[in-house]
Amino acid sequence: MLYSPSSTLSQTSLASSTSANKSELGSELPIISASPQEPSASLFRAPSMGVSPAVESGTHSVDDIFTRAKSHPFYQELLADTGAFVDCPPTGKNDLRPRIAEGLKKGLFKGASVYWSPSGGSTGEVPLAQRFFPCDVAENKAMRAALAEKLRAWGMFNKETTCLNIFPSAPFYQSLSLVNDLGERAGATMIPAGGSASVDDMIDAIVAFGINTIAGMPGQVIELAGEINRRGIKTDIRVVVTACSKLHAGQMQKIEEDVGNTLIFNELYGSAETGVWAFKPSALSGTRDLIVDTDIAYPEVVDVDEDGVGDILLTNLMRYTHPVLRYETGDRGRIHRETVGGSTVTCLEFHGRHQRSFQYSGDTVELEEFDKVLGNRVGEYQVTIWQEDGRDCVCVDVANPASGQDASRLQEALEDAVGFEVELRVMHSNNLVRDRLSRKLKAVVDLR
Repeated sequence: MLYSPSSTLSQTSLASSTSANKSELGSELPIISASPQEPSASLFRAPSMGVSPAVESGTHSVDDIFTRAKSHPFYQELLADTGAFVDCPPTGKNDLRPRIAEGLKKGLFKGASVYWSPSGGSTGEVPLAQRFFPCDVAENKAMRAALAEKLRAWGMFNKETTCLNIFPSAPFYQSLSLVNDLGERAGATMIPAGGSASVDDMIDAIVAFGINTIAGMPGQVIELAGEINRRGIKTDIRVVVTACSKLHAGQMQKIEEDVGNTLIFNELYGSAETGVWAFKPSALSGTRDLIVDTDIAYPEVVDVDEDGVGDILLTNLMRYTHPVLRYETGDRGRIHRETVGGSTVTCLEFHGRHQRSFQYSGDTVELEEFDKVLGNRVGEYQVTIWQEDGRDCVCVDVANPASGQDASRLQEALEDAVGFEVELRVMHSNNLVRDRLSRKLKAVVDLR
């Protein structure tokens, strides 16, 4: 079963006409024909009119994106036998990464004005050329401008905001510049400290500039808030903006206690592959919901459970030159319509990472790393994540270990593989958490 921005929108009607897009996405989406297929490198450039239609019209229908993808080197093989958007198979990193690397090797992006968006967080070694996803520069700017206007309208960033931006500024990573750009486009004063700034410099900036907003990854914000508490500093901080991983209730409580003020917790949501396409304003603080920017994004939820929660796919309506088509985000959620602040909006009820991965201190941890250690040594295993004092903790429950397996050695091998501390317990299979209907083992139990 498939859920798109409205639970009443059928799979058949999803791509049948632009009227479906108009009613669900809240604005008319113009049909702009894809330019004729051109040979070789020109496929990576905007259509022959000189700029991407997305720059002029702001957004496309899903049919436009599908048509463009059919002639794009990333998708030609994948969509060879596909006749319509509604029939498109989901696409993921493993589908696109080798094709992007091949395009780089052939020089197909030269002269194409590309914004290279780095994909960070996933465990395992990935060649450099496969860590980046391309987006047309003009389309990327148009997308940021559209989103920034929404952030301003919902009060996340505006001219009253003075924000200390402590998002990472590591090599080949764009989150610091991305959040700085969004804030400035929305009218905010942004102080780009970066995650590598010293705590002393961050504290000095908070005092000197009268900072009222902190933007950063949850772990960074927690550490900074703790230092504010230890130094006994009184601040004007009233807003926290996070991204990259979800702030959980225990973390929010600790940050508030350490900062000493009642805080509003806002959030940005997206990925390197899709761009930022959803956000949590103050009106939704403390809930699972995020507002979907439907000028940018067409989300779907597939393989849903009895509660309507499933795997999130995303089609970007403003990335035309290098399409993002039914992309597997690796996250789970539910799409629904909600009245927020007097406006009816499309919301994503976010339920975290897919069960084959989870977030740990801002990083995505794939269960593949656990498989390598436990796969042939235990019958079943289950990962449980919880929080203590605002920090993530991980326990691995194993059932039916193979003969001769020592729990302490398994724990040591796991910690070497994943790079952080884990608790390991041996228990009976019946004590592992399972789906109440199918009785399938839940690979990850997130208690945060």
